[in-house]
Amino acid sequence: MLSLCAFFMSAQEGFSQSKKKTAPKKSSTTAVEKSKNEVEKEIKAAEKLVAKLKSSQKSKFTKVVKSGKTDDLMKLPGIGEVNAAAIIKARPLKSSAHLVTVKGIGPKTFANIVDYYSKGLDAKKPEPKKPVAKKPAPKKSTSEKK
Repeated sequence: MLSLCAFFMSAQEGFSQSKKKTAPKKSSTTAVEKSKNEVEKEIKAAEKLVAKLKSSQKSKFTKVVKSGKTDDLMKLPGIGEVNAAAIIKARPLKSSAHLVTVKGIGPKTFANIVDYYSKGLDAKKPEPKKPVAKKPAPKKSTSEKK
């Protein structure tokens, strides 16, 4: 009887060892992660875009990026609630060009934001124009003379 118990216990140990899974080895970079070199290239490109702004535009842009509230950030093109929250979470940023490193903000979105400021659209957005009332069409007479 004792040998039968020993048999089952050794069989159970072998079974549990074969079921254990080992953690997969982590690769140095994944498809989602960017290399340090890629990030540096994106920052340099972003700095070149920011350098094209006038000093007043650049200061407004930097102020919104570094200390703007969610509502201020959501006025920027391509920035919704999620991206605004990501920007706030990523603060403090070294410079406004580092905005391109925030998850959800890529080079395209960053370029659109800089373009937005370069056109002077950082001021209050204009309200949509009210539709102009059309003049009523002249009434046609229904009585015809024969």
